[in-house]
Amino acid sequence: MPVSPIGLRIALLLLASGSVAWVFPQCGNDNVQTGTAVTPNCPGTTTISCVQGGQYALVNVVAGNTYTFSTCGATFDTQITLYNNTGGPSIGYNDDACGLQSTVTWTATFTGQVRVLVDQYFCTNGTTCAPLEITCTTPPAGDCVYTLILFDSFSDGWGTSFVGVSINGSPFTNYTIGVGFASVSYQIGVNIGDIVVLNYDASGTWQTDNSYSLLLGGAALFNSGSPPAAGISFTSTVDCQPPPPAQEDCLGATTVCSNVAISNNTNNEGNIADIDASNS
Repeated sequence: MPVSPIGLRIALLLLASGSVAWVFPQCGNDNVQTGTAVTPNCPGTTTISCVQGGQYALVNVVAGNTYTFSTCGATFDTQITLYNNTGGPSIGYNDDACGLQSTVTWTATFTGQVRVLVDQYFCTNGTTCAPLEITCTTPPAGDCVYTLILFDSFSDGWGTSFVGVSINGSPFTNYTIGVGFASVSYQIGVNIGDIVVLNYDASGTWQTDNSYSLLLGGAALFNSGSPPAAGISFTSTVDCQPPPPAQEDCLGATTVCSNVAISNNTNNEGNIADIDASNS
């Protein structure tokens, strides 16, 4: 029977690593807290000596700081999942970044608390302690900070592909994403008047998995789309002014993150419906 490309790909990944953890985006937010909230040294490294599978550490974070959470010193197969303590979807996940153990690097977009969930593969409880190492760095120097986010929809790594960043004609600094990560962000300090150039190397396989964005203040300066085009993709002079929000159809209207089916017959241009709490 013919083997589909996706089936062959998963089989190859199984042979290469013994697992396909990247098929699953995260573990559920159902762990129990261990200890009290921790405020990491920044800059610096703080270690929580024991987090068992099925537990989470509550960590105080500051917007703009970058945090790396690692269980690379654990003796069992770990997974790390991040959640905002106030709720919502996962904001970070990794399995097997360092052997069978895990590392997540995340730049805080808010000041508050993050749950750092540690699970034993696959999303189960355990009784063995894993040391959780938290490394914090402050934002890079500059008039403002660009954030480069790399995405991998299959979480199997970009291979030989990378995004190069050059500032004022300097040699390109190359950024990539490894196995086990759905996204990785990098902070780049820039000054007003700097000329920033992005270059994409498309030499890796599975290009349709890859995409990247350059942000300022949470607003997109550039989106590559997927697959990204090879070569120079973006050139701009820094002014530290975030781009304006996307144009709305109705000035002053509030964007609604929902959807509703519209079914109607019309004898003029267009078809409208009100979206409110009762139908969305």
